[in-house]
Amino acid sequence: MKRKSVIIIMMILVFLFSQSVFGTTWINETRAVSAYDSNGWFIEVLDDTSVYISFSVINGSDISLRVFDFDNYLNWTNGFSSESVIERINTEQDSIAFPVVYGQNFHIILDNKDNPNSVDVEIIVQDSPIESGTFEGKLTIITLIIFGIIFTIGIAVLAVLMLRKRGQSKEEVLAGSSYKTKSLQSEQTSKTEGWFCHKCKNKVVDIEEYCSYCGHRIYRN
Repeated sequence: MKRKSVIIIMMILVFLFSQSVFGTTWINETRAVSAYDSNGWFIEVLDDTSVYISFSVINGSDISLRVFDFDNYLNWTNGFSSESVIERINTEQDSIAFPVVYGQNFHIILDNKDNPNSVDVEIIVQDSPIESGTFEGKLTIITLIIFGIIFTIGIAVLAVLMLRKRGQSKEEVLAGSSYKTKSLQSEQTSKTEGWFCHKCKNKVVDIEEYCSYCGHRIYRN
C-alpha cells in the first residue's frame, strides 16, 4: 500500500507541475464560420489572470470578433442592446489581451453575420502571451521536457521497486532454507528419540548403542 501511495503522489505532483508549465489554453483551432452566421465558444476562468486572444483569417476576407459576459451575450443573441468586453470589427487579424478575475465566464464570438462569404479563422485563446510563429515550437520543447521528467521518475521508481523485490526474494529463500533445516532436524530427532528396545520394549531416550534398561544392543533401520 505504501508503494502505491508514493506512486500516486508522484503522479499528482508531475501533473500539477505540468499544469503550471503549460498553463491553460481554452481555444487553439481553426474554425469555419458560414456566411451570415456566427460561431463561438464559452470559457470559464478559474484564476485571477489575463486572457490573450490571437486570431487570423486564413480563408476569406475578414471577420468580427466579440467577447461578451453572460448577460450581454444573451442580449446580443436576442437582438437587444449589448456591450462587448472586447470587440474587433471586420478585420483579418489581431491580438488582444484583457484582465479577468476568478469565476468570470465569457463568450468569444466570431461574427460573420454581415459577410456573404464563409470564413476560416485560426484562433488561440490562453492565459499566457502568444508569440506568433514560436508558440508551437515552444510547446513541443516543453512537452518533451515534461515527458522526460515523467520517464526519469518512472525509471527511478521501477528500479527501487525491483531492488526491494529482489531483497524480499532473498529473505524468502533464507527463511525457506531455515524452515527446511529445522524440519529435518526435528524429523531426525523424532526418529532417534522414538526407538524402542526389541528385547525389553522400553523407549530409548538418548542416542545409545545399547539399551539402558537391559543392555541389549539397539539396531536401527
